Amino acid sequence: MGKIVHKRPVDAPSFIGAMTADANSISNAELADMTRGTVKVGGTSNAPTDLDAKTSGQILVGDATDIASVAVSGDATLSSAGAVTLAETLIKYAAVSIKAAQVKAIRATPIELVAAPAAGKVLEFLSAVLMLDYGSEVFTESSDNLAVKYTNGSGAAASETIESGSFIDAAADTVIKAEAVKDTIMVVAAALVLHNTGDGEIAGNASEDSVLRVKVAYRVHTTGF
Repeated sequence: MGKIVHKRPVDAPSFIGAMTADANSISNAELADMTRGTVKVGGTSNAPTDLDAKTSGQILVGDATDIASVAVSGDATLSSAGAVTLAETLIKYAAVSIKAAQVKAIRATPIELVAAPAAGKVLEFLSAVLMLDYGSEVFTESSDNLAVKYTNGSGAAASETIESGSFIDAAADTVIKAEAVKDTIMVVAAALVLHNTGDGEIAGNASEDSVLRVKVAYRVHTTGF
């Protein structure tokens, strides 16, 4: 129990006094009850005020004068668990690291860049940046270009052809950009994959210490069918 000190002003009647408490002497058990989910804030005229902060998915925001519990608005929603969900039409990004052994088998086994969305949704490929993190030996290729496609190696092309010459066979770290195909037929509920469009697999880099990193920009659209 905290100690309460009673002080009476010298010129006050004997029945009037001021009461103070020792610093850090009052525990939660000694405070008046508060509604569950409220917090103490400074209110009008600096008076202590109980603020309801328990509304699911809302956050506390200051406006330079007061603090309020408000809903997240705009292109994101916030769950009661703190998970943020972005509006599906916002530009999203995916990053994939492709090992040398996978690069050398990418014609037979395309690499998934973005997982297939739910039924009734379609991925819009916007662009990709491919970064060759060079190891100790070059990859070798002969007309083995790359492309981003829907579903698999037989799928519709989402990107223009990514020329491998001077990129995948470079002897230094190298970066190239892939652009979207114009007027392409998009495939509903299909993944985006990276495929070798050539007539054979990429070879070389015997030590398999090079890495191909791909960053993809895309949108998700709801088709309504």
